[in-house]
Amino acid sequence: MIILLPSFGVILNQMKSKLVLAGLALALSMGLAKGAELSVRLAKPLGQAMVEAKGLGQGRVGALLFSDDLTNWFPVAATDQLSLGYSEAPAPGQRYFQLLETPPPKLSSSSNWKTELTLPEDNFMVEFKGAEGGWTPPGTKKPKETQWTKFTVLMDDLTTVYFQNGKRLKFHYDFGTKFVPEFDDMTHMQFDSVTLFNSGRRAVMGAVLYSEKNSEYAIQFVGQDRLPASMVRFLWQQVDDAIEKPSTLRGLYMPTHEQTDAYGEVEANITTTVTTGRQRKSRKYGLTETLTVDGLQVCKWFNDQRGCDPPCPKGLENVCDVSIYGRACGARTHNRRTHDPE
Repeated sequence: MIILLPSFGVILNQMKSKLVLAGLALALSMGLAKGAELSVRLAKPLGQAMVEAKGLGQGRVGALLFSDDLTNWFPVAATDQLSLGYSEAPAPGQRYFQLLETPPPKLSSSSNWKTELTLPEDNFMVEFKGAEGGWTPPGTKKPKETQWTKFTVLMDDLTTVYFQNGKRLKFHYDFGTKFVPEFDDMTHMQFDSVTLFNSGRRAVMGAVLYSEKNSEYAIQFVGQDRLPASMVRFLWQQVDDAIEKPSTLRGLYMPTHEQTDAYGEVEANITTTVTTGRQRKSRKYGLTETLTVDGLQVCKWFNDQRGCDPPCPKGLENVCDVSIYGRACGARTHNRRTHDPE
């Protein structure tokens, strides 16, 4: 079956194992769960290609991964719901997409990991040096210069962020080998080979850093290989959504040395186009939309703690993104945080 769209040549094929979407001449093929539907269209405004999958398996995690060489695959969207969507502007060359479905892993239960972090007073955070250069004793009322905790995102469940107790588990290896069945009995070298490199990656590791003094928090990802900007944007948003924090805090991306090449691309648009259908789920405000009823992109900065004064410098719509009967509220007089559900 061949579908032609303006400015795009789109080929849609059904195959047993993969869904492939290629760059300017977009080619799609995939082994979706039985009964799943796949569609490709141009989103409004023109210039954005939208990939949508519906009818994903109940109780499974669906993840959309892309590759430029059919060797290394990088996640850009994930959902534990029955539908998933992703949009992006076309780029030169070929790009392939693969949709995978996996049952979420079952970790060993413990009070030393959890899936939500609360700023500013989470007891998983470990303190760095204080404002005066010395160690800040626990319980002090002085502003803390920097605190941190580490997290892991598993490739078999890209919808969940696992934060570890920094006071009890100093290293990602400690969390992985103690609580993730897949990493049981791994040596340090074996663990590094599946978490620090793109080839054969089974998890993404990182840290959240928080400065009470500067009212800022930063998210960073670690790895010996460079992570693509689109993957970092997606994961940054996943981690950010798992952090409960006051609107006064400013969120940042803080790349490690290996990730500095993609910093500008990530920081310029540190909001994801991943959707559940067309929706994303805010832990505090429920379902939100990424597109207006007219198909225009909603500015997430306007709706979350980062803030964006109209007109949006990125050309996005400064409207409320709260989902009402499957459509964005669309009001320009308020945002998600001041939306009245009544």
